[in-house]
Amino acid sequence: MKKLLFIKVITGDFYQGFETNLRISYSEKDSILEVDVDGYLPPYPDIPKLYKNWNEKYKLLGLNFRGRVGRIGDFKKTLDDCQNSAKELRLGMQKWLNNSQDIKFQKLRDKINQRLEPSDEIMVFLQTENEILKKLPWDEWDLFADTFTKAEIALSPPEIDVVTQTNFRIGKNKVRILSILGDSQGIDIQFDQQLIANLPNAEPEFLVEPNRQEFSDKLWEKDWDILFFAGHSYSDRETGIIYINPQEQLPISELKNSLRKVIQKGLQLAIFNSCDGLKLAEYLADLQIPQVIVMREPVADKAAQKFLDYFLTAYADGESLYLAVRNARQRLEVLESEIPGTTWLPIIYQKSLEIPPTWQEIIDGNKPEPWQLSATLSNKYYSEFPIEFIRPTASFMTNFLEKSITKYGLKIACSPNPNRQYFVSGGNEVINVWEIGTWENKQRISMPGVFDLWFTSVSISPDGKTIAACKNDRINIWRLGEEKPIYSYSKTLSLNGFFDAFGFDSVTFSPDGKILAANDNQEIKLWDVETGEEIGKLIGHSDKVTCVAFLPQNKKILASCSYDKTIKLWNIETGAEIGKLSGHDDRVYTITFSPDGKTLASGGEDRTIKLWPLETGEPRTLRKHSEAVTCLAFNPNGTTLVSGSSDGTIQEWTVTGKPLSTFPENSEQHSRGVTSVAFSPDGKTLISGGRDQAIKIWQRNF
Repeated sequence: MKKLLFIKVITGDFYQGFETNLRISYSEKDSILEVDVDGYLPPYPDIPKLYKNWNEKYKLLGLNFRGRVGRIGDFKKTLDDCQNSAKELRLGMQKWLNNSQDIKFQKLRDKINQRLEPSDEIMVFLQTENEILKKLPWDEWDLFADTFTKAEIALSPPEIDVVTQTNFRIGKNKVRILSILGDSQGIDIQFDQQLIANLPNAEPEFLVEPNRQEFSDKLWEKDWDILFFAGHSYSDRETGIIYINPQEQLPISELKNSLRKVIQKGLQLAIFNSCDGLKLAEYLADLQIPQVIVMREPVADKAAQKFLDYFLTAYADGESLYLAVRNARQRLEVLESEIPGTTWLPIIYQKSLEIPPTWQEIIDGNKPEPWQLSATLSNKYYSEFPIEFIRPTASFMTNFLEKSITKYGLKIACSPNPNRQYFVSGGNEVINVWEIGTWENKQRISMPGVFDLWFTSVSISPDGKTIAACKNDRINIWRLGEEKPIYSYSKTLSLNGFFDAFGFDSVTFSPDGKILAANDNQEIKLWDVETGEEIGKLIGHSDKVTCVAFLPQNKKILASCSYDKTIKLWNIETGAEIGKLSGHDDRVYTITFSPDGKTLASGGEDRTIKLWPLETGEPRTLRKHSEAVTCLAFNPNGTTLVSGSSDGTIQEWTVTGKPLSTFPENSEQHSRGVTSVAFSPDGKTLISGGRDQAIKIWQRNF
């Protein structure tokens, strides 16, 4: 589990000790507070002296630092002195923070040990304005060096309190990186350039030794995800300064407006692979950039290269930002013999307590253009005849029918064959076939009846030639363009099913189009599409089955969900239940597989969506809707998921579960909730149906 640990230094010094506040919270929705206690760091007057001694010896090494420092004096003696001072600082930190004799400090250590698990991924925020505390190697604390080995420490100002949401940019599904390659005198930043140029799913642009105007213009030009700088830099008391070319120094504060704009447009991360970057980080954090990675001291060129290589490789490969930094920093230990203290240099600085996105989440989170309502169609069979005249002899039946029509809603299916551009809608007594693009009604199949008035599910075969529809007591199959069904299968008619107020039913074709599956109360029936014969029955749910779906890559595997709160996986050849997924707190109404077959999505009465990776069966829970989730659909390339709800909204998600957009606005919503969603084969059109018997066509600019 991911957890946030805040150590806020309130007041004190190394002679009296530091009063602190300790907070531990989950990094899940709403950042639920788990612990909030006052704490204490004990006095240790030698720490500032030990740090200063190491810092002075370290700077004397002059190892082609990315800060224009030259080599000074007897290198062998200087290296020995630096190694000894680094050892003394390391031992001093361990004695200070591993102190079990101080009772007040031991309470803080005990609280951390009690509330965290070694398996937790922990973001540790040291909140302080003390300049020495910011510089110290906190990773030498035994709690984070040996016990909690998935923890990484970041610096933050004391006023941090809330978790904010990522503002992802709108644009292409690649990570856009603006790489500024500044003055490279004495260092090799071509290594950095080559590394960034070869990153997967990245769109880097390089500015080599730009002037101020070129740098500023490039910041305004695009919506960047990552800002990278390699070259020489340093910090003064007020701000950070970078050498953008051999002749020009640029205080970062002089790009305030340009930087603020690019941050507002979705910049996620800044990396300054250069010297002495704390003031750079603090200034950028004041402008509300989510995360900044810098070096706390002058950094040797070799160390800068190694860190960048280790970090970007791990981050682009899927590790979280915090773990990628920790692991990259620790791998620098191979340089400790020649650059003592090099593992202490990289640091994350955050002012907003935002959970950093992964590389894939930056890609997924680059929102596409919003969906726009382009057409509204009607599926009302009774539109020409007021409902009160349909059954004038039985007013109670009129009321029942009216309620049923609004509750059951409209069901939509799109032809999966790109050469057959149509979709079907099933509602009260009628199925309509519509042409995608022109939105013309090409076929109308009406099947009025006394009791089975509504179609509760529709499906189209993979080749787009066959339509199946489910009613309360039967399932019909038609060839496209024909009005007479080629087969009609009976379902069990029960009073419970007839008076079911929700009308969740399901019919679906196998991936090869040869088998039709449908729910029948608590059972699932299978038919041979060619012969019309029933070929199987799946029994195992304890309440009504509401939805069935075939695994796209395997016609033998079927999934089903039920009012019994479970999802089951079946081998339809043997009839055996091969898996069971439990996690919903109420009835499950809808399921769908991702196109690659690796993920099953489910939704239901508990208002949640669950993404089930089939390899692990451990779900990720998505929350956004205020009422039941009634329908789900992945887009054809599997990059997004949409969900429809009784609350009238449609929510778009990335495949990792990050919300992208919620639509429509109130004036465009289905008046009684969304009951069906489906994508066109090219993914550019989304079609929704609702209990208001309306069909809404949504399109976006690509």
